[in-house]
Amino acid sequence: MRIDKEKLKALTSLSDEALWEEIKKIGKSHGFTLPDAPPKNGELGKVRRALGEEERINLGEAIKIINQYRKGR
Repeated sequence: MRIDKEKLKALTSLSDEALWEEIKKIGKSHGFTLPDAPPKNGELGKVRRALGEEERINLGEAIKIINQYRKGR
């Protein structure tokens, strides 16, 4: 799998609402159903940090955060 760092940079600069819409689209394409409302309390900040780390992209951490949100934690 090839990761487009420019696309990740663009995603991390989106508003919470726009970023959540993109996450929902990506999730849906992989069989996930996510709530319509974006997570509260800075959870998307964690996703941004997981995707925006220099030279190291932690997709596992991003997926973990989304799964926790999906399960209502």
